[in-house]
Amino acid sequence: MSARKGGSHLHTAQGREAVAGVVDPVSRALLALRLTPNAVTLLSLPLNVAAAWVIATGHFLWGGLAFTGALFFDLFDGRVAKLTGLSSERGAFLDAVCDRVVEVIYVLAICYALLQLPTPNVRAVLVGIGAVSASQLISYLRAKAEALGFDGAMGLMGRGERLVLMGHGIMWQAVYAHALEIMLWALLAGALLTAYQRFANVWRNLAGYSSLRMSRAAEEAGVPNPEVPAWIGRTAELARSARDRALHRS
Repeated sequence: MSARKGGSHLHTAQGREAVAGVVDPVSRALLALRLTPNAVTLLSLPLNVAAAWVIATGHFLWGGLAFTGALFFDLFDGRVAKLTGLSSERGAFLDAVCDRVVEVIYVLAICYALLQLPTPNVRAVLVGIGAVSASQLISYLRAKAEALGFDGAMGLMGRGERLVLMGHGIMWQAVYAHALEIMLWALLAGALLTAYQRFANVWRNLAGYSSLRMSRAAEEAGVPNPEVPAWIGRTAELARSARDRALHRS
C-alpha cells in the first residue's frame, strides 16, 4: 500500500508527528491482533456504514461524531502497511475503491435524512446527487492524469477537504436547519471547480506534448520547423518534467 492516501492533514512535519503520536499505538494494537493492512481497510467499511446509518436517521450530532471516528480509523491501514512493510499496489487499489464507496454512502445517507425532515428538502437532495457525481469525476480525472504520467492530485478540493466540509455540515445541522444544504452547495461548487482545474491542467500539458512531438518529427524529417507558440513550448517542457517526476515516484 505504498500509494495509500496521505491526506491533507499530513502536509506538514508537525502534522505528521501529531497524527503518528495518536495513530501508532492503535496501529500496533491492530498488529497485535494479526490484522493485515487490507483487513484494516475492509474493517473500516462497516464502521463508516454504521456512521452513515446514524446520520440517515437524523441524529446529526451523534452522526457527526461517528463520522469523525470512522474516518479517523481510516488512517490506520496505511500506518499498519508501513509498520509491517506490506505496502502493495493491490492494497492501494482496494483503499481507493473503498474511499469512493464510503463517500457515496455518506452523501446518500445525508440525502435520505433530508428527505425525512418534516418538510423534505428535495432541492438539497438534487444538489447532493450533483455533488457526489462531481466528486467521482474528480477521482476519475486524477486516475486518468496519473495513468498519463501527470500529477492528478492538484486542485482546490481533494477527498480530504470534501470530507472535512461534509463533517462540518453534519455537525452544524444539529443546531442550524440549513447547514446540510449549504454544505452540499459548497461541495458541489468546490468539486466542479476542482474537476475543471484537473481537466485543464492535463489538457494543457497534453497540448504541449502534441506540439513538441510535431516539432521533433518535423526536425527528423528535415521539414522546416512549424511555428509553435512560446507558451506551448514552455508547457511541453513543464509537462515532461512533471511526467518524469511522477514516473520516478512510481
